[in-house]
Amino acid sequence: MSENYNVNRVSLSDRRQIEKIKELLKGEGIRLDPNLDYLCAAEDEDYELAGCAGAFKNTLRCFAVRSDLRGQGIMNLLLSHLLQMQAQRGNMHLFVYTKAQTAGFFKDCGFYEIERIEGKLSFLENKRKGLESWIRDTAAKLPAGEKTALVMNCNPFTLGHRHLIEKAAENSEKTVVFVLSEDAGPIPFAVRLRLVQEGVKDMPGVTVIPSGPYMISSATFPSYFQKDEDDVVLGHALLDALIFEKIAKGLDISARFVGDEPFSRTTALYNGVLKENLPPRGVKLFEIPRFGIPEPVSASRVRELLKEEDFGALSSLVPPTTLDFFRSEEARPVMKAIKACEDLRHH
Repeated sequence: MSENYNVNRVSLSDRRQIEKIKELLKGEGIRLDPNLDYLCAAEDEDYELAGCAGAFKNTLRCFAVRSDLRGQGIMNLLLSHLLQMQAQRGNMHLFVYTKAQTAGFFKDCGFYEIERIEGKLSFLENKRKGLESWIRDTAAKLPAGEKTALVMNCNPFTLGHRHLIEKAAENSEKTVVFVLSEDAGPIPFAVRLRLVQEGVKDMPGVTVIPSGPYMISSATFPSYFQKDEDDVVLGHALLDALIFEKIAKGLDISARFVGDEPFSRTTALYNGVLKENLPPRGVKLFEIPRFGIPEPVSASRVRELLKEEDFGALSSLVPPTTLDFFRSEEARPVMKAIKACEDLRHH
């Protein structure tokens, strides 16, 4: 029974144990999530691997139990271990990504399904009506009436982002910019949010707020369920569309604006899923050509120039408020983090 198993943290540098876990996950048709910041394993008295589970920030993922050991309470042990770890981290609002067919286990353990991709993925949380509460609280911060919206990373805020917001604002008296709350790169969320807020102060009718936990970033969305990169993008976009439909209804959002990326297959796939799924659900989708002088402005290019401290070149790619911040003393820790980041393309 479950008392014959112990659950312990696994070092992400323990190659021997990681290989065992990868084999266990492979048997379940999933891969080890590359974004994990915590991993644990259940072992029997002979230190044989019986199950595993992991976490990334306040999300739980990568649950697996050996097929011949199911029904012995190992999943409960793994979940209890992660709940205790998250409590120690101070994370009380938790989310779970799991296969659709295993969602029932988590529901029995006090989780509630937010949305699912039928036959593939279930997204749950441990807060009853959490999304409804978030929508109600967010609505109180926004002006009443019909709105357009954008969901942006702004890592950092560029003239390309500002151009996209301008286009949305031209089509509505009220525009909401949701800045993705996830800290997944060298520029902290608080800085990204502030630069957007300062960069659109002169634009009437534009409100900039955090995205909260229900608009899922590419860093948070799990890749381990999908067979290849295209499948990851398609799954992420579909879950985004399904949840955004509920948010749009609650916040009176009639249209969402996205920017195209002429050289990005990933963005084309993502936008294609939104185009296919949002309009039939009552949310118009406008894809705006990227602002270019002469080439489209890229946030990754801006980060590369920041790494080089080429402020002359940056002046034509970012608003003055963004440029002023990165030239300030306050930005030194952020600049240090950018310079320490080896691959700036995906952050």
